[in-house]
Amino acid sequence: MSTASRFSRFLGNLELTSDQVADARTKYDGVASKLHTHYFGSTFTGSSRKLIGSYGKGTAVRPPRDVDVLFLLPSTVYERYKARSGNVVTGRPW
Repeated sequence: MSTASRFSRFLGNLELTSDQVADARTKYDGVASKLHTHYFGSTFTGSSRKLIGSYGKGTAVRPPRDVDVLFLLPSTVYERYKARSGNVVTGRPW
């Protein structure tokens, strides 16, 4: 077996299956939909969530572990949470 064919097999073993991709999509859309309905009070269209991390970059591998999602809050809600004590880091740690 050539190095190229072994490497191709290795990559194939890392690639997510279509069922794994569909499962991840169902889960992150479900969570984002609930958050959107709660915070926006309207039908979820996908505009309030951003897929980040390995799924967002298209580099997720098997076995799937987690899906990183950034949820965008309405500005009024964001400002309310930001005003709470301990929710804002003052100064940059880096």
